[in-house]
Amino acid sequence: MEYRPILSGLVGAVIAFFLLRAVLNSGKKSPKVDDAGWTHVSNTPMLIAMGVVFVVIGTACFALAIAGTLNIDSDKRGAMLFLGASMTLLMAFGTYGVFGVAAKFNTQGILYRRFTTWHLVPWSGVSAVVDHSMWGTYLRSTSGRLWIWKYRRGFSELLMELCTHNISGANELATSDFASDQMHAVIQQSLLERVWEYREETLYPALFGDKSEGIFVLTSEMFVSQFKCEEIDPRWLTYGVHVYAPTDTRDSWLYVTSGMSNPWDGEVGAYSGLGYEFVLETKGRFDWAIRSLMSMLAFNLLLAKGVYGEKPLIDVGDRVPLHQAIDGSDTSEVRHLLVNETQHFPATHQLESGELEFVHLVGATSREIDWAKTHGSEALTEKLASLGLAIVTDPARQSIV
Repeated sequence: MEYRPILSGLVGAVIAFFLLRAVLNSGKKSPKVDDAGWTHVSNTPMLIAMGVVFVVIGTACFALAIAGTLNIDSDKRGAMLFLGASMTLLMAFGTYGVFGVAAKFNTQGILYRRFTTWHLVPWSGVSAVVDHSMWGTYLRSTSGRLWIWKYRRGFSELLMELCTHNISGANELATSDFASDQMHAVIQQSLLERVWEYREETLYPALFGDKSEGIFVLTSEMFVSQFKCEEIDPRWLTYGVHVYAPTDTRDSWLYVTSGMSNPWDGEVGAYSGLGYEFVLETKGRFDWAIRSLMSMLAFNLLLAKGVYGEKPLIDVGDRVPLHQAIDGSDTSEVRHLLVNETQHFPATHQLESGELEFVHLVGATSREIDWAKTHGSEALTEKLASLGLAIVTDPARQSIV
């Protein structure tokens, strides 16, 4: 038995494997960023080597095609002509993909070169990124197809920019097997940062006003002292409560949580994170309101982690005991929080990562909660609303039942 062909095939396969691995790894190095702020999507040394191979094979195939036309054996002429011509075209396209195009980009758009001519395409002119199994990766744009193979150095950064501009197909490619673990993490972080920034700097001010007091974040001491929980997710310490002063259309102080709608997994779904944030309102600016909302936030995070078994997350209709007066005094009868749907401002909003709903909390007395156990939370809410008590929490008010 002749083993030489088998051995040669194995050696060829090993060489091809390491060549492909070198091509993939060479594309992960940091790209060039010029003084004008353009990030270059450039060939790697291995891609250049492959381009040279394309040229050599293409030339040989062209010669094969010519030989096919001159071959006197009619049986071989057609096959040689077809094989030589088709391989020549394929190698010509490969050569074009390596040497015939170049690209660089910034936040405004992409500058693309076909042979010697440069074209500036704004991001608004790019409709999709397509990863074709045979022909490679290209951008669909108003200037035609922009061929930019994904193994070029700087392509990962280009893909990040495409995700930023919500270009069709970018998120799918960024989360595919092509993307490295590091890139997956960057994509997740990018989506998280965009959603976080939009919620804090655009959505909240539009709904609640411009006058706010930053954020009061959860602390590890709070989890230990209040919930006897020492094992916490470090990300929870970025969650907190914003405080908004009254506006021309709202005469109450408003407190809103921040963090439960964070898309930590970096994925777009029906809901962003847990899908909602808590809102509480008071007549004045009170520290007890901040503490109460922080407690509700921390409790819900522990529920989500499963600290309390299969107990579900806080939801509309729930009646949550505080185990003390809401303001910490000895006189207040308000010792529970009633969880309601938000009615007095738009409750549901669409974030890039999914839906966000604002859930309203209002204080209730122990006797009111006992009454609601028989008649239902909705009935209690309607009763409070009829007296103008369903929105603003007032520790000094008397029970209505």
